[in-house]
Amino acid sequence: MSLVMKEQHPITCVSMGFSQKPRPEGPNAFSETHSATVFKFPDGTLFSYTHLWLLPGRYNAEILTVFGEKGTVDLNQGMYYGRDEKEQCVGEASDRKWDMGTPESLQDFVANIRSGGKRTPNANAETGRVSTLMCIMGRMAMVDPARNAYEPRVVHWKDLGSTTEPA
Repeated sequence: MSLVMKEQHPITCVSMGFSQKPRPEGPNAFSETHSATVFKFPDGTLFSYTHLWLLPGRYNAEILTVFGEKGTVDLNQGMYYGRDEKEQCVGEASDRKWDMGTPESLQDFVANIRSGGKRTPNANAETGRVSTLMCIMGRMAMVDPARNAYEPRVVHWKDLGSTTEPA
């Protein structure tokens, strides 16, 4: 989402987590099995991420879908579905191999290396910084570390205390 939003960071995050198989060590040691996290960006864009684990095999897959005003893009199938009911192939189906990357990402990486770092990559260190901080923000909104418990709350970007903006 950091790449899509051109490295613009969210301003607010709310998250709720739960462990289907609770462990005595709690969320400070083990991740949740189910969670819902929503980020709000300055322009009003919402990014919703839902994590459901330990589901029956039929539902145990990474599903990546982008919903917009004009339609929906199924990133797994490379398909666009418009509100006007028109369908259009917009990319190669990933066959749900979410952890394999894409040929485009590898080509972009290689092109950047061959240019000696002179080519601007599609995703740079700032994209990585924002996306990493979004993960931390989501975790902060889901877990109260002092109580070692899943407790939903609202977290603001400024609560992270991290910026590359001039002082």
